[in-house]
Amino acid sequence: AIPKISKDVLTKEYMKQKENEDRLNEAVKILQEKNKMLEENLQEIESEHGRNQEAMDELETKLRKATKQEQILLEQAEEEATRRRDLMSELENQKLHNNELESKQQKAERELKARMFEIEK
Repeated sequence: AIPKISKDVLTKEYMKQKENEDRLNEAVKILQEKNKMLEENLQEIESEHGRNQEAMDELETKLRKATKQEQILLEQAEEEATRRRDLMSELENQKLHNNELESKQQKAERELKARMFEIEK
């Protein structure tokens, strides 16, 4: 024989179950809202990370370009320095050549004067 449960007890039990269900539904709603907020935050963070990564990539590209430009300028400066050294060397050789010519000219003038002196005698 199954004991009979009074209607009041059943009603109270039903009300308790209903209250628990309502509380659980409310908790589920709160958790869903929190989950949605976390999803939005995650998307925002991922978006920001993407922007940061793009900015980093852009900076890296600019740095590579600047480094290439610096390398080109350095090579140009080295070429210019070499050209200047070559020009200075050429100028020095020209001076030596001019000095030799001047010496020969002076020698020739002395010899000419000596001949003129001999002829006048």
